[in-house]
Amino acid sequence: MIDEEKPTDEMVTLRTWEELSNEVQNRADLQRYPLTGMRPDDVREALKKTGSLNRDSWANSWSNIGDRYRTLAEKQLEYDKKKASVNYLNAWRFYGFAAWPTQNTSLKKKAFETSLDNFRCYADLVSPSIERVQLPFQEQKVTFYLQVPENTKEPVPLLLSFGGLDSYKEYVVERYGPDYLKNGFGYVALDIPGTGESPIKASVDAVSMYSVIIDYLEGRNDIDSSRLAVMGVSQGGYWSARLAIAEVDRLTAAVFWAGPTHTTFQRQWLEKSTSTNEYLFDYLPARLSIYGVKTWQEYLEVVPNMSIEKLGLLDAPTPEMLLVSGEKDTQTSIEDLHLLQRSGQPKYSWINPSGGHLGRSKAWPDERILKEVIIPFLRARLIN
Repeated sequence: MIDEEKPTDEMVTLRTWEELSNEVQNRADLQRYPLTGMRPDDVREALKKTGSLNRDSWANSWSNIGDRYRTLAEKQLEYDKKKASVNYLNAWRFYGFAAWPTQNTSLKKKAFETSLDNFRCYADLVSPSIERVQLPFQEQKVTFYLQVPENTKEPVPLLLSFGGLDSYKEYVVERYGPDYLKNGFGYVALDIPGTGESPIKASVDAVSMYSVIIDYLEGRNDIDSSRLAVMGVSQGGYWSARLAIAEVDRLTAAVFWAGPTHTTFQRQWLEKSTSTNEYLFDYLPARLSIYGVKTWQEYLEVVPNMSIEKLGLLDAPTPEMLLVSGEKDTQTSIEDLHLLQRSGQPKYSWINPSGGHLGRSKAWPDERILKEVIIPFLRARLIN
């Protein structure tokens, strides 16, 4: 997504506007990330109003659809809270996509804040309740959502669930939360460092933020703190692995879903992955933003330090781990999964030979991988 007034080498898209709009519409028609839950006709309308690669035009057109759903939800709130909750969630989707994948203009930042407001309205109306919890951390606050199954007589096992580069904690609630609850898990939905409402940028020490959350969970009467697990998607997979290592004594299991460990942090891969069409647009600006850097050179200086291999943690003890990815992933190197698999203690793995990012393919969409691969692994260790 190029800012037409100030284009820079770091902020290019590989797609023309026509190519991008066609790809966005196709993903909406197929209900594929990041367009899941959006009505294809609404998407068609937003694209028509956008009409170019200008970021602010993008933010405006998608926000206009969000405005419509928010207005509808506010009216429905007076007589049908269930319908209102559905439309607050719809409003969140469109405001969130107006801000996607990173908030690099003032209008995108405004869209993001509005998306949060609408999601909180949704969270207040649903059952079981979705708690928004804030804990002190480094003179700031770490914010997350917590939801547990209804009508449980005993404390429940719980997942700490990370979103990714552009799938923040709200997306975790929407996409994964229902399956977690249905299978008897409570869960905490988390932003990775440098995204969403995270109080800090990504750094080698940022994992300490999540240990504060585990401290808090251990004091909850409705959660069985002896049955805690972590699951991270894409960039969140990295933080899942880091937390599994840091908290091996307090976690029972971990899922590493297509995250980076070493190769993905190296210049050769970074240059290659920046040119992928698997990502819609603004991949590099989104990646720069989580580290708080402005240029490609700054990025190259800081990112290699994140390598789990460089940190000397590859052979560190972990809880039982499941590694999931696709052999043809263009965003995260499959070699990072193999590196984890070859290191330390034995680990389980599931690799889709024809899968792209997250292992997804036509036969294996995200939802199927979650339901048929990841959930059974977690159930066997937390429920059965």
